[in-house]
Amino acid sequence: MSAQGEFKERFVNGYGLGSFATGLYSTVPSVLLLYYCTEILKIAPAAAGLVILVPKLWSLLWDPLVGGWLDRSKRQMAAMKTGAFGLIAVFVALFSTPILSEKMVVLWVACSYFLMTTLYSLFAVPYTAYPALIASHREDRVRLISRRMMFVMLGVFCGAAAAPLIIEAAGGGRFGYSSMATILAAICVLAMTTALASIRSGPPFKETYGVEADLPRETPIALLMQNRKFLWLSISFVLQLSAVGGLMAMIPYIVTIDFARSEGNVGTSLAIMIGVTIISVPIWARIARQLGDRGALQLASLLYAVSSVLIACAFLLLQNWYLFCLSLIVCGFSFAGLQVLPFTAVAHIINDTSRGSGAFLNGVWTSLEKSGLAVGAALGAAALSVFERQEPNISAYFVLVVPTALCILALPLIPKMAVPR
Repeated sequence: MSAQGEFKERFVNGYGLGSFATGLYSTVPSVLLLYYCTEILKIAPAAAGLVILVPKLWSLLWDPLVGGWLDRSKRQMAAMKTGAFGLIAVFVALFSTPILSEKMVVLWVACSYFLMTTLYSLFAVPYTAYPALIASHREDRVRLISRRMMFVMLGVFCGAAAAPLIIEAAGGGRFGYSSMATILAAICVLAMTTALASIRSGPPFKETYGVEADLPRETPIALLMQNRKFLWLSISFVLQLSAVGGLMAMIPYIVTIDFARSEGNVGTSLAIMIGVTIISVPIWARIARQLGDRGALQLASLLYAVSSVLIACAFLLLQNWYLFCLSLIVCGFSFAGLQVLPFTAVAHIINDTSRGSGAFLNGVWTSLEKSGLAVGAALGAAALSVFERQEPNISAYFVLVVPTALCILALPLIPKMAVPR
């Protein structure tokens, strides 16, 4: 390999490593925060649902604002540094809640998660926009996104599988969660600083435009309405991610309460799911070539609905732990499609149609991604709050109904979105 080729490969890997941190930071709260609030901190499910949902609703406003500001200020590196180092402290604080009154515990978690969501956007919005904003060739863009998605899957795997195992190894309870957050935050520091160094040595953001582009004068709503491809992709993606968020938030309850297994088994079950997701990513690229991007997205959404039914029925009908684990294989396979295909599509759409508003559109996309996961968890919290006393197996019934319905609702929307090939 030539020296230039080695540099390019090192640059691509260094950039991609940052998504290990974004995957981990987004996955740990998606999987464990609701359970941590209700079972460890003893917060009422309804309050816990609001604690999770409100910061994500804030991101619907905040992320596009960050993107629009970056389109104009070109201060991407400064924003990323602030977000990266701020996340370290608030992630640890979120899972290191001191012993306080019930109201103060809710306030601590709410403020910590709000700050985490805010700082995450400062890093993630410019970071995820980078391939769409600098790569001049479609192949370069695909390569950067593919490497990013490989590392984000590793981050998701670590957040979903390793985090519960660390908690159990540290003795569980408050100390277990605090130890988990400290260890994972230290790993994320290395990943994010490596990504920052790589981006600093690579093509600058301003090369996206070649010459100074006129910034869009349209209002944010007008920009979204004019970009119908982006709009339809976003709506279907939110529905699918709400299904993902709801299912993942309920898995700790199904494992520890319904199946009466340890918190370590939460990590084992999610390791199966995410492990299959990682090895399935290349398969979905082949499926997309055969069925087209829209057909592949439809198949992934339908399979995720099927997997939700299988996961729920493994307990409700058979109470079989091994069938539950087998169902997670189907879930992991379909989850790979829901992850890779929309992210590749949105980068092409932003590059082809943004007209100088790329960071803004990427901010919208990032906010929708986080909000979709939070909406699913909030729906789960609402179900626990309303039905927990009447139905002890509400988590399994929730998985049977809600994720399945959301994925099916997304199906008719996908054909209205023409994804670039």
